[in-house]
Amino acid sequence: ATNVENLKLGAMVQLKGLKVGSVKSIQFISVETLEVTLQVAKEHQPWIKTDSVVAIKTAGVLGDKFIEIQGGSENATEIIDGGY
Repeated sequence: ATNVENLKLGAMVQLKGLKVGSVKSIQFISVETLEVTLQVAKEHQPWIKTDSVVAIKTAGVLGDKFIEIQGGSENATEIIDGGY
C-alpha cells in the first residue's frame, strides 16, 4: 500500500461482510511503500484466495477504517500462512 488512510492496529478485517480477523501490523517497507499484515481466523483462511484483493473502507459515522477482502475465484488456491 502507498497510503493506509488512518487505518489502525486492531482494525477489523472483513470477507463478504463477515468479520474474519484484524490488522496485526503496519510498517514502512520504503519511503513509498507500507506493508499491512492481517491476522485471519484459521477457519476462514480457505475462503481467502491468492487472487483476492483488499481495500481500505470506512464504517459508521465515526469513520472507522477497516480492511475488506474482495474477490477471489473458486479455482485459485487458498492463501497460506504468511502469504501475499
